Amino acid sequence: MDYLKIVYELLEEDKSKIPFLVILFLLTSFIDALSIAILLPFIQILVNIETFEETYGWILNYFSLNSKSQIITFTGVMLILIFVIKALASVLVNFSILKIMYNRQAKIRKKLLHKYLNMDYKKYIEGNSARYIQILGNINTQYVKVLQAFLKLLSDGLIFISIIAVLAYIQGPLLLSVAVILVLFLIIYDVFFKTILDKQSQAITNSGIAVTKIINEAIQGLKEIKILSKQKFFEGLAKKNLEIYAKNNIYSDLIRTQPRYLVELLFVVFFILAVILMDPLQNNFQNAIPTLGVFLFAVIRLLPSMNQMLASIGVIRSGLYPVSVLSEDMLTKQELEKIDQNNIKEDFQSMSLKDIYFSYKGDQNYQINGISINVEKNKSIGLFGQSGSGKTTLVDIMLGLLEPEKGEIKLNNKKIKNNQDFRNFVAYIPQDIFIINDSIQNNITLSEEGEKIDKDLLKEVIVKSRLSEVVNKLPEGINTNIGERGVKLSGGQKQRIAIARALFNKKEILIMDEATSALDNETEKEIIDEIKKLKGRITMIVIAHRLTTLQHCDEIYEISNGRISEKYNYEDISKSKK
Repeated sequence: MDYLKIVYELLEEDKSKIPFLVILFLLTSFIDALSIAILLPFIQILVNIETFEETYGWILNYFSLNSKSQIITFTGVMLILIFVIKALASVLVNFSILKIMYNRQAKIRKKLLHKYLNMDYKKYIEGNSARYIQILGNINTQYVKVLQAFLKLLSDGLIFISIIAVLAYIQGPLLLSVAVILVLFLIIYDVFFKTILDKQSQAITNSGIAVTKIINEAIQGLKEIKILSKQKFFEGLAKKNLEIYAKNNIYSDLIRTQPRYLVELLFVVFFILAVILMDPLQNNFQNAIPTLGVFLFAVIRLLPSMNQMLASIGVIRSGLYPVSVLSEDMLTKQELEKIDQNNIKEDFQSMSLKDIYFSYKGDQNYQINGISINVEKNKSIGLFGQSGSGKTTLVDIMLGLLEPEKGEIKLNNKKIKNNQDFRNFVAYIPQDIFIINDSIQNNITLSEEGEKIDKDLLKEVIVKSRLSEVVNKLPEGINTNIGERGVKLSGGQKQRIAIARALFNKKEILIMDEATSALDNETEKEIIDEIKKLKGRITMIVIAHRLTTLQHCDEIYEISNGRISEKYNYEDISKSKK
């Protein structure tokens, strides 16, 4: 019941559509039962019209049906009409199931993407990106299949019950034996394979996450992997998990699909027993033909329903673990960031941090240990220190990505609890530049579809960031696709795109986090020259472990073990480090 409750809760606002579906399922099952019920008198007309006239004489009188041909035509037309309605109702049922199913899939992906993009940054860096990708992709799809299986099980179950009810009216004792056999078979099947399917679904989900992680890492590190000839290392990791994934999928699908043959065998046995054991067959075979015909047609109709019900049970069982994983992220309430880009009521003037303490584990082992620092408008601040000294962590606190355990933060001399508003002023340029697989224009503007782009401003920032020469050499200019992660550009060209992006979005503060550390000396010098031209026009915070990157800075803070060990200007620090 907990599992069913989770599946139902994941429907969220689509829960309101379930009553409509249930009504639709009930109507369809009624029409299905009616199609079976009207088949009996139609066969009676063909076999023994006298028996039909005795039983349904009032109908013949009401519709003034006097001849056999009139009776056959009338009944045949009614039968065709009911089957046409039944076919249309079945199409409507399937359409309704598919509509709620795929719309729910889209809504879940949209909601999860919103949650992941706005989740607590500390929680994000402690998580696994492969897990997020797998949940948005395969696990979400598995939930949709489980939802479809539940709805199909309900629909086919109602049809099954309605047809069984008609057969019970026609031949109760025979039907009772069939019902007992089928119910026992369903219970035995479910109980026997329940634990196996649960274990397989867990193995499929976990191996799928592992494979996604390995593939992501292999693609991102393709260049280094080729250079180091480490293809076999990643292939070996992938092979192990792919084999687990394949093996468990094989057995899971086998368990779900094979019962159909057992069901067919059961129905054949049932039909043979019916022929042997029915009393009318021993005395008057002709009178038994209509009943046998209806039962035979019912068997043909019930076979696909039974197979679908068994398949649905298999899907539901195998979906238990992935659905529970999905529910953790969908149904667990978490604090999401709410940043209003248009909530800037004043220009940036200053930001100050006083006695800031922070620990990733929330203990006394602080990565930032009592740091105080002031950032004034249009000043250039340098953060200098060895890798792991706390420079990037300090900037993440400034950006409001991480919340300090202790300390005070002021923005424009106003004390704030969370520094998210500071981000509205900031353009951030890391060592690994964020590039989308799109044109240069879209990489600079990151504009939404249909949003009007200021072409004059775009040309201006391309010139200021010294991208003009690059753009002019490209076949389609600013509309040239630069490939995944900017593979068609050099490191320096990607840095210039990041600078152009900052200028286009009119950000007042530029933060460069080891942005030139991966560049060669000549390219780094070119980028530094571009940065120097921005000095005094915007506020800059530059993180580096090479002094030459900080030569334009007004103040340089040396960070060591999470503390500010010294404060310099460039001339002082360059002399002391010689």
